[in-house]
Amino acid sequence: MEVSVFGRLKASISCVATILLFGIPCSLSFGSLSSHKLIGDRNIFDSADFLVSNIMLPLGGVFLCVLTGWIRILSLKKNETQVDDKNNKNS
Repeated sequence: MEVSVFGRLKASISCVATILLFGIPCSLSFGSLSSHKLIGDRNIFDSADFLVSNIMLPLGGVFLCVLTGWIRILSLKKNETQVDDKNNKNS
């Protein structure tokens, strides 16, 4: 069993709070907050869409490729440096 910093209740409450924190302004951007502009001429919902689609998604892909390559290189180094017991017994 894994031990984590947050219990199940704290983790659930923090997830719900984060969703509400970002979700309510996005839903209100079509109504009462439609006059508020954040990035250029975009309302809150369009600004969030722009940030996620054009900035966070490509950065996440780059970081995923770098992390995967880094882990793969480490596993290849480990496999190449291990000594095979069958070869050593015959020597």
